[in-house]
Amino acid sequence: MKTINFKKLFMVTILSVAVFVVGSSISCAASAKSGINVEIDGKFTQFKTDSPFIDGAGRTQVPLRQTAESYGCSVKWDGDSKTAYISKAGKSVEVPVGKNYIVSGGAKKETDTKAMISGGRIYMPIRAVLQEFGADVHWDSVNHNVIIDSPNAKLLNVYFEDVGQGDSTFIDFGNYEILIDAGTKDHGDTVVKDIKPYVDGNLDLVIATHTDADHIGGLPAVFKAFQVGEVIDNGDSADTNAYKNFETAVKNEPNCKEISDDDMTFNIGNGAEIKIIETGDNNGSENANSVVTLLKYKNVSALFAGDMTKNVEKKCLSKFSDIDVFKASHHGSKESNSEEFLSVIKPEYVVVSAGEDNSYGHPSKEALERFFNEGATVFGTFKDSTVKMTTDGGGYYFNTNDKLTLNDAGAKNNYNNSDSYKNPNTYSSPSTNSYFCSKSEAAYIGNLSTKKFHRLTCPYAAKINESNIVYFASKSDAEDAGYSACKVCKP
Repeated sequence: MKTINFKKLFMVTILSVAVFVVGSSISCAASAKSGINVEIDGKFTQFKTDSPFIDGAGRTQVPLRQTAESYGCSVKWDGDSKTAYISKAGKSVEVPVGKNYIVSGGAKKETDTKAMISGGRIYMPIRAVLQEFGADVHWDSVNHNVIIDSPNAKLLNVYFEDVGQGDSTFIDFGNYEILIDAGTKDHGDTVVKDIKPYVDGNLDLVIATHTDADHIGGLPAVFKAFQVGEVIDNGDSADTNAYKNFETAVKNEPNCKEISDDDMTFNIGNGAEIKIIETGDNNGSENANSVVTLLKYKNVSALFAGDMTKNVEKKCLSKFSDIDVFKASHHGSKESNSEEFLSVIKPEYVVVSAGEDNSYGHPSKEALERFFNEGATVFGTFKDSTVKMTTDGGGYYFNTNDKLTLNDAGAKNNYNNSDSYKNPNTYSSPSTNSYFCSKSEAAYIGNLSTKKFHRLTCPYAAKINESNIVYFASKSDAEDAGYSACKVCKP
């Protein structure tokens, strides 16, 4: 697999946790930063009294008694030695206050942060502790979430492959693997090298979105390297070398089932499924006939639409609904990714696959503006190389926080660009819109930028910039104003 820059993702991941009230109190130099949430196996922990914060040393401090118990641990405190004992399923970890180590299985393990007491609460290194119980602990730097997954949490990874000016996405879910396209011919071996560590036996499903060389050119190398179980294409043919080589590879693949796209669903286990959305076979061009794929894993969804065009988007609006992540159609072309379509799918994140300084001007300024106006965070393979998304079905996070701006139009790689895109406020003023109400009358809170509404107690409500806050007295007022419900608090 290519080297992925995880440095930014884990820049602030030295996590510490508060356990419970004790009699003594030692002050700590803490510069509190609110709005940090803890998610365990896809569920947010609602803290009763204390809130997570980042201390003066830049470490995230999280109340652990409630967190540990939410994870299934029990906690005991020895006041004489000022040591916390956290145990689960016969495993015990000792965490002494003020020491740069924990004790697990009788062995001392050094940590780069220490347990401390602040405001009568004990704070401990959660990463070091919960990893001893098999947990994966991650930091979602975009949403300021600590994400904790237990060993029985089944993680699904989506790799938006860097194949230059082309398209390729690899989905890995346990023993089931899916590849959507493989870029041009000269990227085929790169895709094989990237996905090989993750393919368990056969490559279960290959989806060839359409006949363009920048999508199927690399697939013959994939068929040569792996036994492919099934391949889905759009049923089109083309008089090109790229298509002829692809057709030959499919025909020569033993025990491989070839299917033309239609409305169909593949259950890949543990609440995850792949849905093919049929958009028609005679839409006028190779791009317009692209195979469209919807990935759903419990509460998380992602849409991959190949090079689907605006006319097909418009024709098939009723087939789509709210999603979380969108692989930008046609590398972020202005001839795709219509405002009308985006207003239906409402993506929180968009990933653009494009080559740096490509001759097509992808992603277009127009498409980027539409993404931003919808409130989406946008990443690009030309800026971050392979972009990785991980989900447990409840929440999700990316391996990057290097957001695109309008200055990245045409795949300009602006690593040092300091001029961030400011989303224009195209919505009605709260003072002139009858759907809004005062704070004292509010039952729900809305975000002018994302056009989402939340319960007042939702973790994401605390993160809304003050200039974007609006209030609603009822759910119907929010919906009538064009706002959609938050998927976390489900108002």
